[in-house]
Amino acid sequence: MNLLRRHLCRFGLGALTLTGATAGARMYNYGDLPVGERAAGMGMTAVAASSDVGDAYWNPAAVADLQAPMIGASVSSYSRIDARTGEDVSVFESIKDSLVRGSVETIPAFVGGNFNTKGWVWGGGIVMPSTLSFRGTLNPDDGIISYSAKSRATHLLTFASRRKGTFSYGASLTVASFTEEENSFELSSDAPNALQNTEYYYSLNTLIAGLGVVWDASPGWRLGVSTSLPVRLLGGDGSFAEVRSGETDHTVKKFSLDRHPFPMRFSAGVEWIPETAWTFAFDVHAYTGFTRNLAASAPYSLLSVSAKPVVNLNLGVQWRGWSRVGLRAGLFTNFSSSKEKFSRYATLQDSVDMYGATAAIYFPTPNGSISIGGFMQGGQGKMTDLTADGGSVGTVKRTIYVYGAILGSTYLFL
Repeated sequence: MNLLRRHLCRFGLGALTLTGATAGARMYNYGDLPVGERAAGMGMTAVAASSDVGDAYWNPAAVADLQAPMIGASVSSYSRIDARTGEDVSVFESIKDSLVRGSVETIPAFVGGNFNTKGWVWGGGIVMPSTLSFRGTLNPDDGIISYSAKSRATHLLTFASRRKGTFSYGASLTVASFTEEENSFELSSDAPNALQNTEYYYSLNTLIAGLGVVWDASPGWRLGVSTSLPVRLLGGDGSFAEVRSGETDHTVKKFSLDRHPFPMRFSAGVEWIPETAWTFAFDVHAYTGFTRNLAASAPYSLLSVSAKPVVNLNLGVQWRGWSRVGLRAGLFTNFSSSKEKFSRYATLQDSVDMYGATAAIYFPTPNGSISIGGFMQGGQGKMTDLTADGGSVGTVKRTIYVYGAILGSTYLFL
């Protein structure tokens, strides 16, 4: 219990959720954030697309063919089933739990627009604050442990794109802002009057550069490549506080961050539009591995992050069989980059490979479109056993399922 008492509050970045401009909403899973009206319904395939301003989030060159100013928006609401205490939950059980006790955990939204001048398409957008929280209570033999955590993320994106012949080029800059906080409370049956409370907080701002190219290889075929490169930490700090009842000593420390918690991303995509009502898209996203301690000065090694390279796949299809109604669907992977070197310094670090699907119905108009749909993703893996005896670091089953609804719209100023 003593070792757990010392390290429960130090699970840090390995456990909590982040939404990176690398496209993900979790530290060790990168590909689960729907952005853009069309991409949100087509399995988040947008590297070679040219449909709405949201595609610039994935490839700034993809918006070079927008012939008129546009406003685009997409809003997603989530219901999350997160079994962190060793449960093995099936898909059907999670659907039942989602209906009975599920709640909206986060509502991220994307709003963006563009204007055209002298052959260039300029614009920007914002991914509204995305908040994801979790809480839990454990009852080991010698006490009770409760914890809670919350992370918030906001992204401000600017881009410029231009077509030259059969090629389109684009670049983007994103300022990603994060705050993250956690709290734990522990009561030991060995010392019922000794209560311990620990709080931890940090925030950071990171500048991320994006580059992309799209090539119209032939009528109906488009190929795209893009990259996302974290280039500079704009500032970050945090604090750690630990207080125990019955003791006069307490710990309050502040620390600074000098590195960013993002991998580089390399993406490639292909879009095929045959001479029918169909559109097919396929994207590959490769994320580099990295190992680093984010803090220049910290009371513990709680800011050490270690991730392996991962490759995620996205498939999308669109059918416009009627003039006023169309359908979209997609599949995607969201593999974990965790190296599975579980330790007390990342108590809730998990390794869960997730798979997802999207579907939407959309209503095209001469000035844009409106879409309504949803998505789900989930998987099973393992995490650190919080109730293991002092000197051991065991693992237990870990289950995550996320269900979401999507509402998207684009409007062209023709």
